[in-house]
Amino acid sequence: MAGRAMRAYRLTGAVLALAALCAGGARAQDTGYGCRDLAGGALPSVEGEAGQFYRIDPDLMTNHRIPDEMIARLARLSEVLEAGGTRLIFLPMPTKALAAPQHLPPVAADLGFDPELAATVHDGMLEAMRAAGIAVVDGRRALRQAGQAAPVFFGPDPRPNPDGQRALAMAAAERIAQTPGFGALPKTRFVTLTGAEQDLPSVMRFRLQQQCRAELPPVRAIVSVSSLAPGAPQPGPGARVVVIGSDMTGAAELNLAGFLQEALGLPAQMITVPGGNALEAMTAYLTSRDFARDRPAYIVWENPVWQSLGQRGDQPLRELIAAAADTCRIALPVAAGIGGQRLMADLSSLQPGGRYTLMLDADSLSPGAAWFHFPAGADMVRSRSIHRGRDAPRSGRFFLPLDGLGALPPRVEVETDAPLGPQPRLMACPEEALQ
Repeated sequence: MAGRAMRAYRLTGAVLALAALCAGGARAQDTGYGCRDLAGGALPSVEGEAGQFYRIDPDLMTNHRIPDEMIARLARLSEVLEAGGTRLIFLPMPTKALAAPQHLPPVAADLGFDPELAATVHDGMLEAMRAAGIAVVDGRRALRQAGQAAPVFFGPDPRPNPDGQRALAMAAAERIAQTPGFGALPKTRFVTLTGAEQDLPSVMRFRLQQQCRAELPPVRAIVSVSSLAPGAPQPGPGARVVVIGSDMTGAAELNLAGFLQEALGLPAQMITVPGGNALEAMTAYLTSRDFARDRPAYIVWENPVWQSLGQRGDQPLRELIAAAADTCRIALPVAAGIGGQRLMADLSSLQPGGRYTLMLDADSLSPGAAWFHFPAGADMVRSRSIHRGRDAPRSGRFFLPLDGLGALPPRVEVETDAPLGPQPRLMACPEEALQ
């Protein structure tokens, strides 16, 4: 419900913004690159100062806030991860307008964007997360401070440039250093070397260029590479950081993980997925066997504030909680179905009235979707499904809460979109350990 309401709010805001811009007359036409009708182009935008461009949606939307129910789920995920030896550090990526309002054009106010109000909403969200016990990084403040000396965003692109990435890494490192036990971890030394300039692919710049006569500023970065310093001791086992990134930070040329390991003295690994959805990346990692076998000391999860964690309801975060808790200990008897993509399981051994999550381990990396079919009486069936992103890494593991079905069903039939392995398993996870 919260995700649908937020999408409706943003859609209404975008429509009103476009109407205001069209009514803005000459002010909407002012440009240093001969750009025309940016609001009506393939990516509705406005041109600010110093070659900076802002998307109308999401940059000029004021009310970017993670709903309270999602904050509560994040807090529970943080608790469960910590119980298993991993601390979650959450980095809500601010929009360019939130982090670099100094380059906004006057027309941004005509569109209803109020930088002070947007910052108040954002800071209130951070405070609510802190109050819930989430270790959160204030990326907006870090980028604002660093942006006083030099631009921290690419001009015709929404991503922070390498200077911005370094500012984010330093803010994350500062927050990690405040956590209990950090001082006792074995450290080593990393160095960052700069290389040649490189132009990065940019969908935003490509689309904007179609509306502009003059060549737009390139999305160009001096590529940095961070590595173990010569003679430095090897990193200690488990003393490492995994960074879950979106398309705002995931490109290797941006070097967020490299800057972070240099600041911390701990190895850091970036994990992202094609398309840049940070929730899909987090799901791919927490459901993976790599995470189950070797948990890191820290997970830094960068997620853009405009990409709602609740857009698909609470199932995705509940799945993350179940995967992180590792409480799936009740093996259910299963029988293979016809075709190698189905199995049936008896649920009658579970405690009536109990709350459970089911975990399917397909024993194969091929399945990217799973359907769970429950009998509902009188020849009726209730079905629920879990789908992974088309290009996201697959683990073959799916976690489905069993609530909302009335009485606990006596059995379940599971169907996958690709063949199961030779030894698929269906496990029950008591939710008393997850709530």
